[in-house]
Amino acid sequence: MTHKFTTGQKARSTETRDKIIVAIIGAVAVIIAAIITSPYLGFFLETQANPDPTDGFPAEVSSNVTVTDISSETTAVATSVPLTETTTRKQTPPPKTGEEPEKTPPTVATTVQVTKSNTQLAYEHCVKGIAYFEKKQYDKAIAEYNEAIRLNPSYSNAFQNRGSAYKYKGNLQQALKDYNKAIALNSKYAIAYNNRGDLYEHQGKLKEALADFTNAIKYNPKFDVAYINRGNLYGSMGNNTSAIQDYTKAIELDPKYAGAYFNRAIVYERMGNKKLAIQDYTKVIELDSKDATAYYNRGCLYHDQGKLKEALDDYTKAIQLNQKDAGIFIRRGNIYGSTGKNELAIQDYTKAIKIDSKNAGIYYSRSLNYRQMGEEAKADKDLAKAKQLDPKTYK
Repeated sequence: MTHKFTTGQKARSTETRDKIIVAIIGAVAVIIAAIITSPYLGFFLETQANPDPTDGFPAEVSSNVTVTDISSETTAVATSVPLTETTTRKQTPPPKTGEEPEKTPPTVATTVQVTKSNTQLAYEHCVKGIAYFEKKQYDKAIAEYNEAIRLNPSYSNAFQNRGSAYKYKGNLQQALKDYNKAIALNSKYAIAYNNRGDLYEHQGKLKEALADFTNAIKYNPKFDVAYINRGNLYGSMGNNTSAIQDYTKAIELDPKYAGAYFNRAIVYERMGNKKLAIQDYTKVIELDSKDATAYYNRGCLYHDQGKLKEALDDYTKAIQLNQKDAGIFIRRGNIYGSTGKNELAIQDYTKAIKIDSKNAGIYYSRSLNYRQMGEEAKADKDLAKAKQLDPKTYK
């Protein structure tokens, strides 16, 4: 069975949850009131939502999340980890690699006197930085965070958010320094732990990532994104039971969190529990009727169970939502071919070839259907093409 996965998905496929729209309106009193009354204003979740959502198919495991916090003590961006193999989360894509190292930002003068006015101005710059971050204008975001830090060198939120901007620019070294600084300034900063955990995971430091996700949950037990990220990490480490527990907790905290159901479905399937996997994919579809991958994955499960009508319906719906994935056409073509509808199978294989012209298996499958229809010349031509593309498999 073939599943689709997102490294960014389902951030895919990615959708933004609880996105913060910041507006600074009116006088200083309003800003100060906002600072006093909210420890943080919210999260950007890529299904877990991210300020840098990416839409793309295939998407299977709901992916990692970047959270931005604009309170006076906690402005931050939280990130998450994608599942592998059978899990797709909506996620923030991994940082770019191979870029030139970012120049070290100007050293903050430690002699700056923090006044009430400086605190207010720093907050304003942080809000502007978040707005630029949402637009993926990371250099401008960093410039705003630099100014916020200059005005208030103890502003943990600014360090956290600047770290996330550096992460998306591919400067992981500077990102890690900023996350470390944010945590040094605020040792209970859940968002910073979550984001640093995501960074560690991308670097393959799974032990450190697990510790950070666990600390994020410790300091904010209602942090559903951190549960998703830790669940993804557990899943990638083969600890399916713990992954299920974390996804279930995230669902308890937010019953409309489609990414949690999606990832849990993948792990259930990995554990051989197709019934519960289908139930979770069905829930994803109830919450997001335009999730092509959920239809595709559920269709694969139905197909494996011999429920061809249900599988055909799901593949058809997935194709309606996404006509750029060869795999869905291949799967539907297989059903048509196995039920004697050779002409429809050939149509689907032909569409798949237009998308993936180097896939020898598609030519071979189409050749079988041509032969069943008595079109020997076309069958021989497709078989020859399959042998040309993959001589080891098709001899």
